[in-house]
Amino acid sequence: MEYAIAIDSGGTNYRLRAVDRFGTILGECTCQSANHYHVGLEALPSIVNGNIDSLLSLFGGRREDCRALVCGTTGLDSSEDEELLTSFYSGRYGLSCPVSIINDAELAHYAVTGGEGMLIISGTGAIGFGRSRDGRTGRAGGWLFPILGDEGGGSWVARRVLQHLSRWFDGSVPDSSLLADVRKMLSLETRDDLNRYARKMGEPPWETPKVGRLVSDYADAGDEDAVGICREAAAYLFQLVLDLDASLSISPTFPDFPIGLWGSTILGSAVMQEELSKLVHGRYPDARIVLPTKSALDQAAEMALELWGMR
Repeated sequence: MEYAIAIDSGGTNYRLRAVDRFGTILGECTCQSANHYHVGLEALPSIVNGNIDSLLSLFGGRREDCRALVCGTTGLDSSEDEELLTSFYSGRYGLSCPVSIINDAELAHYAVTGGEGMLIISGTGAIGFGRSRDGRTGRAGGWLFPILGDEGGGSWVARRVLQHLSRWFDGSVPDSSLLADVRKMLSLETRDDLNRYARKMGEPPWETPKVGRLVSDYADAGDEDAVGICREAAAYLFQLVLDLDASLSISPTFPDFPIGLWGSTILGSAVMQEELSKLVHGRYPDARIVLPTKSALDQAAEMALELWGMR
């Protein structure tokens, strides 16, 4: 059976879908992350190969029957990355079909806005992607962890919470239910515990605790510290809007230009969305905040069918 493969390779998960020529889903799964900056180039082939095996096992697919592959991936940050990842997927794993590799921010931009205006992503990291009406594209943020390029994303929220916890250990801020839950979740009972945890975070692959949902829940319940962190995150995300507009001059060509939102951190936080919307409309009164109506995997599947010639 002929099929196409769609891949959404994010910072946390690697999602795959196979579709037939009509777009019918043959199989779908979520597998191990394959960001080459995190797992390394040596481990990448076995991870991707295993992920594709997992997908094909769901419907008995044969590699030689694949007719197109589209992958939206994190870690595609330069022309060198694009060349590396395109060559990595092309002609490997028994797949000899056409391949298209794009940044996951660009994939999400198409999914939310249809390819116009801006997209602000706040998931594990944070990045902005924009396209002007004359086709120019640009990005803002999304730099690697050591230079603090993910402000406003889930990893930044986690570091911000731990910074607040460090002040509690210093005795400069009062305890709270949020801090108590963070200590319990991460087993951080002493200053030494926090220092050991911080040293581990400071080493590749720069993993941070998944506390974004906890912070969002506390913020939605009115916790003052959590609300403050979410508002700080929104301010950083708004800076991505300003940076994209500065580099692409998008707003003059779109009086009501769309600003799409994407990513579990912002989509899971009512406080963050409200604050970002307030900041956006204070500067751009006619801008439209757009929320997703389909997934990145949906968009990748549509692109894979186009690449196959079925759309």
